[in-house]
Amino acid sequence: MLQVLITAIAASICILVAFISIAPKDIPQFNIISKKKQSIKFKDYFRVLKYNRPLQMLIVSAATDKLATSCRISAISVVVFGIIGNYDLNGGWSLYTTIIGLIMMTLGIGAIGGKMGLKKAVQIGSWGVVIFNTLTILLFIFFDPKILNLPGFVNGYGEAFTGFTFFTVAMFLLSVLGEGTQMICASAIPPMIADINDYEASRSGKYMPGMVATIYTFIDKLISFVAPLLVGVVFAWIGFADKLPDVDTPYSTSLFVCGLFFYYGLLVLGSLCNVIAMKYYELTPEKMTEVRETIEQMRKQENNV
Repeated sequence: MLQVLITAIAASICILVAFISIAPKDIPQFNIISKKKQSIKFKDYFRVLKYNRPLQMLIVSAATDKLATSCRISAISVVVFGIIGNYDLNGGWSLYTTIIGLIMMTLGIGAIGGKMGLKKAVQIGSWGVVIFNTLTILLFIFFDPKILNLPGFVNGYGEAFTGFTFFTVAMFLLSVLGEGTQMICASAIPPMIADINDYEASRSGKYMPGMVATIYTFIDKLISFVAPLLVGVVFAWIGFADKLPDVDTPYSTSLFVCGLFFYYGLLVLGSLCNVIAMKYYELTPEKMTEVRETIEQMRKQENNV
């Protein structure tokens, strides 16, 4: 109970700090181009989708990423750690890799995004996901995953921890780097949506952040629905029509292939889609400077009318 109370108080303080920090920027001159009431109709959704190329590319990038991460449902984790031979390692392993991955995300999006732009951050992060997850797949194929071990756990052969094996060290490094670069891509999405809002305002003269966010959210929710369905169809195809694999399911080659594909392979494919999409994503730092100048000119023209 005390822990819940402390968490609630800490969260409230953080929200209050956020409100205070954003207050100086939350003024009409930053989000209103014309003093006239904007008339936004349903057909504007189709116009935005048709003519806003950055939004199209963001949807491709975000949708493929979302599909890959959403397919990592609990059943897939069961399969992957079933390959390793001890599902109990899942909790300890996630603790080690997630914390360091979050640190990488913070440093990565701050350093890369601030100096080179969000487009470059996604490109670098995507190539990192491709490289590190491909190497992880090869590690599972050419080495014995059952020798993965951590202090306080037994490995897939039931042997107590006696020291870190090559597979453990390699898997740890690849997992941290893979998760970190994936987080860099994911954390770039919100500021990219803000850039797209400004681009749409400069293109059409209408500031429609709610519309852009709604389109993105709809695609996001649609993928969240499709991903578990895709996993279920594939598992049914390999013989698990009645129930998904659990910790007592015996190892098989088909589970090995499906586990690696859904846990690592889809991330590789999704990141390759990111690379292609970002090639046509035109909102570079230089382009955003032009967008802001265009919006400022539109405001001045409106004020002079």
